[in-house]
Amino acid sequence: MNLTTIYRVAKREFRGMSRISLFISTALPLILILIFNSIYEKEILRELPVVVYDCDRSELSRKLTRLIDASPSMEVIDSYFSIDRIEEAFKDGNTEAIFFIPSDFEHSIKRGLQSRIIVYKNSSNIITSNLILKDATTIIKTFSAGVLLNKFEKNSLSEKLAYPLVNPIKIETSSLYNPNYSYLSYLPPGLIAFTLQIAIMLSTSLIINSEFSGKTFGDLLSISHLDTALIFIGKFLPYFTLYFLMSLIILFIIFPLYNITMNGSYIILLLLFIILIAINVNSGILISSLYNNQLFATELTIFINTPAFILSGFTFPIWAMPSFHKALAYLMPFTYFLEAFIKIIRAGASIFDISSELAALVFFTIVTFAAANIALSYRINKSIR
Repeated sequence: MNLTTIYRVAKREFRGMSRISLFISTALPLILILIFNSIYEKEILRELPVVVYDCDRSELSRKLTRLIDASPSMEVIDSYFSIDRIEEAFKDGNTEAIFFIPSDFEHSIKRGLQSRIIVYKNSSNIITSNLILKDATTIIKTFSAGVLLNKFEKNSLSEKLAYPLVNPIKIETSSLYNPNYSYLSYLPPGLIAFTLQIAIMLSTSLIINSEFSGKTFGDLLSISHLDTALIFIGKFLPYFTLYFLMSLIILFIIFPLYNITMNGSYIILLLLFIILIAINVNSGILISSLYNNQLFATELTIFINTPAFILSGFTFPIWAMPSFHKALAYLMPFTYFLEAFIKIIRAGASIFDISSELAALVFFTIVTFAAANIALSYRINKSIR
């Protein structure tokens, strides 16, 4: 292995990078990552605007309204007294939920009859909708328990004896890995990984065909003495180095900057990033070697990467997808990377816990490396004929 030749090819590649291509390769992905993370800087949704439609206007209904308003996740911004306003409120986008209290609310409760509360919620955003449902359920249960406890105490039953009757079964829950339902813990890790992948492939999908468009491929062949391995390594190393440094920035600057929880080993996570970078640089060289048309190579790269995030299981579980989509998902290296990535940062997974994902990623590394070398060798042989 001629290290001097590899150094000359790599140095030539670094020098050949224009300021624009260097900006697109490194600075732009970091800027996008910072923008994505800043969106979710608030982390937890608080004071979601809700409305109470109180038909009863009783002391109990007012107590319930105050309890809803006291919830950290909701803020009562208005009270309605007309059924027509409900649909208008959602269309205006001014509220996320409307609590409907019927006119016989207090009367039914005092007579020992069951009353009801209807929660109209905007389910266009699943996370917001589920948060309102969860907190509304907790509030109604707490309110109901309070009403029953008060009733038992009025009947001369001590609180010690009354409480088990109000709550015969005590429910305790423990949310693992994202107990606060934080957007920052949920979305940015997946977006960061996807942004890094698409940046690597876009920047490397032009490194061979650009030699043809710039009519410098002959110079490259002269420097490398027609050695495919030397060209490949010389082209591979500059981009691998750039994105390895970017991975360090992500892990040791961006993660702490935005308080993204890291429960696992940085060494294992860095190993995972190294494999991801290798796979995508190999894939970029493969595409660049196969297609001289730079526009088509770029479009193909975007076409390959676009479904990767959706099919990765990050936003919708893979096991629930149709068989065809499952097959596509497991044909993409990003699926295995993201599964291992999330296990490490959220659950503190060890290297043994992600062994199946690592095995798949190593397989993809070998396959893309071999395919890229074959394609590059074919391109070299074709150019010297």
